[in-house]
Amino acid sequence: MNASAGAAGRAVVVLATGLTRTDLAALCAELARRLESADVAVVTCDARALVRADVAAVDAVARVVLVARRAGSTVVLEAASADLVALLELAGLGGLGGLGGLGGLGDVDTAMLTPAAPAARTTRRGRRRRGSS
Repeated sequence: MNASAGAAGRAVVVLATGLTRTDLAALCAELARRLESADVAVVTCDARALVRADVAAVDAVARVVLVARRAGSTVVLEAASADLVALLELAGLGGLGGLGGLGGLGDVDTAMLTPAAPAARTTRRGRRRRGSS
């Protein structure tokens, strides 16, 4: 997993299975630093090395998109598996602004992640708790 400068106006972020929060924070900090020091219009997020699609992969893509958007860049997700695309859609990130290369799902200029309404809380037996909607 690394962030590197590619051709002029592009940066490449390579995501791999086994990302830790520390790795992801360092990756995003390095990407932010590179985007500040160069005029980068497009960040390519290469998901080819992701062996499995999971919540950590979704988190990584979302964070890369947020860093890129803050710098005024768009993100192209390259070599994403069908499972990763499905998870991004399920998480509500399929139409995330700036994610231009997500199999036709992206490039909607909404830009911000908004939390979903909280679900009603239930007890272990499936009954609603008092005070829940």
